[in-house]
Amino acid sequence: MSILSPQEAVQVLVAAKWSEARIAKAAGTSQPTIHRLKRGSQRTVAFEVGAELIRLAEGLPADAAAVAGAV
Repeated sequence: MSILSPQEAVQVLVAAKWSEARIAKAAGTSQPTIHRLKRGSQRTVAFEVGAELIRLAEGLPADAAAVAGAV
């Protein structure tokens, strides 16, 4: 198991067909924040948001995470 960054977690969730809006709602942040993380124009988020993004990505079935190449 590798350690994900919040940006990598967003990529895993997007690869698993989660919308930016769904990710944002689940992580307790805004869709524009998720979009900036996905594009790479934002590199930091509040600790709570980052931790939730990682928890969500790590909670996906292994095959969904493997598709993103992050796990």
